Amino acid sequence: MEHARPEEDSAPLNADDQVREAAARQSFFDNFRAQERSIQEVLSSVTVSTENGNLAHVHTILDTLLVRTQALEADFSQAVDMLPAYDVQRCRATLKALTVGISTKREELAPQKKFSFKRRSAPQGQPAAPPTESHVPAASSDSSSPSIAGNCPSVRVEQMAISQSGSQQEQEQKQQQQQQQQQQQQQ
Repeated sequence: MEHARPEEDSAPLNADDQVREAAARQSFFDNFRAQERSIQEVLSSVTVSTENGNLAHVHTILDTLLVRTQALEADFSQAVDMLPAYDVQRCRATLKALTVGISTKREELAPQKKFSFKRRSAPQGQPAAPPTESHVPAASSDSSSPSIAGNCPSVRVEQMAISQSGSQQEQEQKQQQQQQQQQQQQQ
């Protein structure tokens, strides 16, 4: 069973339609090339001046260029049906090159800071601070303002365990020091 085709698809374009389509295609190409050149010119002129500290300005310019590239891509998507396959591939490659160029320029001029953990060192001449106890607030003696942490038995038990573990560590360190001193005396 054959499906009926719409008359538009099966009928050849008349001369007026062909002229309109060719004019629309030419208009698209002219606009596309002009926008491409404009974006490339602005992209190549973007620089960072360290004495002005205009990093935010650079981001604004690059964001604007990205929006313009996306608008150009939207125009291309609307015109893709009337373009030959070779021109479709060429336009896609151009749009991709513009997007990559913008992101490359952004990395070059305003790279993102890489996050890394840094070790905090004690000031010279001072030993490192001993570990502190829990920062959970203790129960207040004022009965008019009850403390949630102070009234919670599990928090109190945890606070006691933390303080005991701190004192146990201190005791273990003292025992180790005493053992070392005894070993040195025996030698």
